[in-house]
Amino acid sequence: MRVMDKRGVQRALGVRVDGAFGMLSYKALLTFAAYGREPKDVSKMALLCATMFSKYAIDASIDRLGQFLATTSHETGNYTAFAEDLYYTTPARVVKNWPSRFNLLTATAVLRNPRKLAEKVYGYEGRHGTKYDLGNREGTSDAYDMRGGGWIQTTGYSNYLAAQKVTGLPLVDNPELLHDPLSSIEPACAYWRGVGCNELADADWSGRRARIKVNGGVIGLDDVQVRLKRLLVLLSSKEK
Repeated sequence: MRVMDKRGVQRALGVRVDGAFGMLSYKALLTFAAYGREPKDVSKMALLCATMFSKYAIDASIDRLGQFLATTSHETGNYTAFAEDLYYTTPARVVKNWPSRFNLLTATAVLRNPRKLAEKVYGYEGRHGTKYDLGNREGTSDAYDMRGGGWIQTTGYSNYLAAQKVTGLPLVDNPELLHDPLSSIEPACAYWRGVGCNELADADWSGRRARIKVNGGVIGLDDVQVRLKRLLVLLSSKEK
């Protein structure tokens, strides 16, 4: 496990050097992870990160913290989008994201209709009873209400329910909580630790294994690894 020299990182970030990672340190770090674009509500986000990263041991190593930030900044478009946008205007975009479910002809039926697209790709029909079952209930709006949300884009009734059990947040009855940049921080941290990403990050510095665990595949891996490389340079900074 590669432990972070917090004073060295603070010096590299240009914040007060005191060895205590609080709001100002995480505010600067989140902005760095977002390529210098300060996210909305970044101060509130940073305060929660200071608590949650410690609670879920994400700040225990350089690799855990770097990979978590690389993945979450990728998933949220630099911490700007916390609810999956299913509004598509061209068949090609739909096919690119779900090549096994659509062709250029069938994709036209879901254009400009996020609810219909959600039902097609996440709904009870086509997923129930398969290894891709998200637990979405028949005859409900789960597919849309519980579309990708939060820092890790949690998707589906089963995953919302699991996050609810760990955090105590009423996510099943109020799925919009997972579409909020603040209330979705702890569910993301809980999921990350719960599926073993802390250990995967320590074992595989490339970020590949943790990314596959979060995403289920290698989609987005290239961007995550570019982000990770940049973050690891910063997080490896030592106090001189």
